[in-house]
Amino acid sequence: MRKTIIDLPLRKKLIALINETFKIDITADTRKQEYVFGRMIYFKILRDLGYGFQPIGRTLNKDHSTVIHSVRTFDDLVIYDKELYRTYNIIKELVIKSIDTVDIEKATYSELVRCLRNLERENVSLRQEI
Repeated sequence: MRKTIIDLPLRKKLIALINETFKIDITADTRKQEYVFGRMIYFKILRDLGYGFQPIGRTLNKDHSTVIHSVRTFDDLVIYDKELYRTYNIIKELVIKSIDTVDIEKATYSELVRCLRNLERENVSLRQEI
């Protein structure tokens, strides 16, 4: 079951990182390439964190089908565009580090599972880089 509510601090942090990286505002309604790439990274990271297509789309006033198309296109595009993939990994790492500050003694089971999954993904990513 996918998560349905995206907390505001996560959303703001992710949007700020992407806007700062690309020097844009991903909430703007334009089809310019850097905006599209920024939104692709935004959608992909939230999807990787376990959120559903509809909640992700609602955060930027987009339809769920736009999110689906964007994530699929991103997956196809990063095979060829290594710079986009590198940018995605950097932003994702920064976001995950900012939300992974969980006090283990007070963490819920689902928070611990999320942290474990994030560490496993990071491990796979590092192995691929090596």
